[in-house]
Formats: sequence, structure tokens, C-alpha cells
Amino acid sequence: MKLVDALTHLRNTYAGRRIVYLAPDAGRTLGLRSLVADLVTVCFDSMGIEGDENNPILIVPENDSDLAQGSASLLDNPDVPGFLRARGVTDIVAFKVNARMVQRATQLGLRVLAGPPAVAQRFENKIHFSSMLSELGICAPATQRFPLGLSHFDPSHTHLRSPWIVQAARGHSGQSSWIVTDAKQWQTMRDSFGMLPGRVAEFVPGPTWTANGAVLDVDRIAVGPGFRQVTGIQTLTPFPLGACGNCWGMPSDLENKVRDVAKLVGRALAAANYRGAFGIDVVVPDAGPPLVIETNPRVTSGQAMESLLLQAAGSVSPLFWHLMAFGGDPAGDVMLDPSAVIRGSQLIFYNPEPEDGVLTTAPVSGTYEVTPAGLKWASSEVNPAKLADSCVVILARTKGRRVPKGSEILRVQTRDVWLDDQGRLTDHAEQTVSMIRRRWSVSV
Repeated sequence: MKLVDALTHLRNTYAGRRIVYLAPDAGRTLGLRSLVADLVTVCFDSMGIEGDENNPILIVPENDSDLAQGSASLLDNPDVPGFLRARGVTDIVAFKVNARMVQRATQLGLRVLAGPPAVAQRFENKIHFSSMLSELGICAPATQRFPLGLSHFDPSHTHLRSPWIVQAARGHSGQSSWIVTDAKQWQTMRDSFGMLPGRVAEFVPGPTWTANGAVLDVDRIAVGPGFRQVTGIQTLTPFPLGACGNCWGMPSDLENKVRDVAKLVGRALAAANYRGAFGIDVVVPDAGPPLVIETNPRVTSGQAMESLLLQAAGSVSPLFWHLMAFGGDPAGDVMLDPSAVIRGSQLIFYNPEPEDGVLTTAPVSGTYEVTPAGLKWASSEVNPAKLADSCVVILARTKGRRVPKGSEILRVQTRDVWLDDQGRLTDHAEQTVSMIRRRWSVSV
């Protein structure tokens, strides 16, 4: 089936229904917006992206409770139910789903297009996920769990080789992961963790790869292209193990191996009655198979750009599969594996300050030409698939917005490959990052 026929099939499937995307920012909705002709968006930050009559956007003020719960709290805002009713919304796609959000959606007569929150949270929990991998025979770094807190874990009695990675049971973008090499660092970790549950794993050197997919039904797991994860770049993230971007199109014979591992995780999710989008992160050692680090059973942050690139290449995407998983006909004869080769990079800048702050300066979201003299405004276009070779898309948080420590400031997207074989930024990428870094500031 050709892409145009696949999109027609999708829109016919959802004829008479209308979808709202609940997201932290409007930039994450662009992939879905290209699939759904009349997408409604409710978010905390528009990133300067304009809504219109067919694609309205409601911006909701964010409070401390929202910062803790994320986009799942958007339905609790008193202005949202009326906004959705007035626009005939019937279905919800959310960046993150929890039981409270599903309960609230049910009260409003809305259907949530997501797998059971309890299943997603169990797989996302690093302690439980490590145990599942062992039971399923899926390869992972050697790991020990400390469900009662790190104070109950004695490194002198472990079979794990140092250095170790210590991780809380929950966390994202490397904000709850630390490398530990000696007794002094262990004491620091114990003081920090207290009774917080987590896991200790052997540090495995090697590149980190990612793959997105979707569980359509128990027999069909759709997986997109494997791609490199950008990790620990000091100019982008304050966290040594922090994920800070994605890179599609790097030449490697590993891609199919990464995708095969994603299918194994997808089958485990399907067996637990999960449906919809998911992503996995793996580390690839010098010898042996890819080792699974974690899974994110939800619509992941990289899927917006990935979907736009795949559609431009004539292929369906994991976001397409996510919608079809809840469409009654779980994809018909639409191809499950994309045949197109895509190329591009996305880098994410996080607040490096040790405290929460306010974004005092920020670039306007849009397309910029990269010149020897600096960045030059080109247009308000925010689709990276439409970029010229010398241009980038910047999606920036709104000036004046509160930005907690370690939270996202902006994304920059390109059709170029910005990583080398060692996982370092290319010289051109470094120069562009430096130009962009001068465009924003945070006051604390």
C-alpha cells in the first residue's frame, strides 16, 4: 500500500471522530498533526507554533503539580473539558498516560488511545523491567536490584564488575542515572538515594541505539528504523548519561539487530495486553548482541521528527501504527516495516543550571540558515523534512517560561548526520550548537 493510500485508510478509520494530543509542548505534536487533518492540541507551551481553525491549540498555565505529573495533568485544568467539547473531541493521544488521566477521560466520555497505564508503568520501572528481561531471555547488562533502597546494597558482595551505573526505578533523560567507581561515590549515592528503590548495572562501553515501534495486536509488532541516541554531550545536558538527541541514517550493520530486539520487547508488551507505541534503548558492546537498557511504553519524544522524515520518504511511521492499533482494523494490509531510508539529527538542549530558573532569552521557533557569520532567520517552517541542506529547524520554549533544572530548553533539527562513529558531534554540529547556545539564557 502506498503512503497516500495508507493515510486515506487511517483517516477513513477515524472518520467522525476527533483526536486531541495532550503534550508538554506543541513541537511534539507535529508528527501526529501531519497524519490527522484536524488535530486538536492542549499543551503547556506552544513553542511559537500557530494553531488554526482546523488545528486549534490551547495553552494551559503550568503549576507545581503539573511539573510533577506532566501532560497527564492537562485534563484537570478547568478550561480544558469545555474546549474539547466545543470541538467535538472523542479520542485522546497523550505523551504520558496515568490512571488518573484515564479516569478523568472516562468521566468526560473520551477514549484514551493508549495501553493500560499499569502495564506501561510496570515496564517503564527499571527494577521490574530488569526482572522481566531475565525471565524472557532478552540480553541486558548484568544487573542487581535494590528494591529496599541503596543502603541495603553492598558493592563488596556483588558479582558486578566496576564501574557501575546506579539508577532510580523511574527517571528520564539520564536525570536519575550515575556512574560509580569507588567507595566514596557509593557513600554519596547512598546518601542521595536513601530508601529510594533502583538498580545497579555494570557499565557497558559502546554506542547507544534506539528503535520505536508499536504493538498492533498479539501477533503483529511494527518496528521502525534503528537509530543512534546522542548521549552525555556536555554542551547539551548536565547529566553524564543524559540522552540529548537522536541521529537517523548512520551507516551500520547493527540496525536490524536493534530492530529484532525491539520486536522481542514488543512481544512481551503484547503478552501483557499492551497496545500502541513504545521505544527501546540498547547499548551495543564491542562483541555480542545489543543489550537492552530500558523501554518506554508510550509515544516517545523522538517519534514526531521520525514520523515527518518517514512520511517524506514515502513510508508509514510508528505514530501511524499507534493510531491503527486503536482503530478497529489494526492496519489492514499496510506495510509493518518501513522500507525507506531516512537521514537527520535532533539535538536537545537542557537547562544546565543547578537550580530552577526562568528562560530570559530564547530564539523564535522556525527555520534558520547556518552561515559562517551565524544563524540567519529563513522562515516560520517547522517541518525538518522540508529543510534545505544549509538550514536547521529550532523549536524553542517560550521566553519567560519557568524551566526547572535539567528540563528541556529547545530542540534543533537537521537533515544532516551530526554524529561521528565514536558518538561525538561532528565539527559542523559543534559550531552550530555553539551558535544556538548564544541565543538563549536562563536566570535563577
